[in-house]
Amino acid sequence: MSAASIASCFSKIFIRKMHVTYLPMSWRSGDNYCYLLTDEPSNKSWLIDPAYPSDIMDFLTKKNKTEVTGIVNTHHHYDHAGGNGKLLSSIYKGVPVIGGKDCPYVSYIPSDEEVIQLGKNIEITAYHTPCHTQDSICYYAKDKKTGEKCVFTGDTLFTCGCGRFFEGTADQMIKALQKIADLSSRNYHVSGSRIHGFRCEICKDCVRRFE
Repeated sequence: MSAASIASCFSKIFIRKMHVTYLPMSWRSGDNYCYLLTDEPSNKSWLIDPAYPSDIMDFLTKKNKTEVTGIVNTHHHYDHAGGNGKLLSSIYKGVPVIGGKDCPYVSYIPSDEEVIQLGKNIEITAYHTPCHTQDSICYYAKDKKTGEKCVFTGDTLFTCGCGRFFEGTADQMIKALQKIADLSSRNYHVSGSRIHGFRCEICKDCVRRFE
């Protein structure tokens, strides 16, 4: 089955009230995921970690009916931010790239705990979580109307572990995980890489295991 076919299946099945569409990329090699976070009333979306445009281009050009107002990166690694340039030069010319300081083509770097509005109902808080990379950012999204919440953690937190300490220390990772744990007693966790980081509910007890 092709990556485009898999993306089509996932987009039909895994759409929550929070309007998160899961798009697998680099299937069976890197097993990464890109996400389309949508505010339904305004039809505006964020495209999060679109590393491999060729794997999701069919969905973006033929199936997506929303307006992408931001290309968003959780950190600068190529398997999360590597598609920025191609998307900017093709279908998303002029769209801002939101991410950390080292992300390619970044045009807006949110400050720690800065709140950004997506469309009418979704408020997204950026949390700086340096360790996996020094520019790692987690994005905590809340729908003001439905009350649903989710957090996009990139490679900071997976369902079965945390990211490697490529640019940071254990102390930094503990602080990053505590930030995620403190967001709420329960949120939907949306990770960026590999099948073990697909989706789960997180709670403080899960994060405490890393301390």
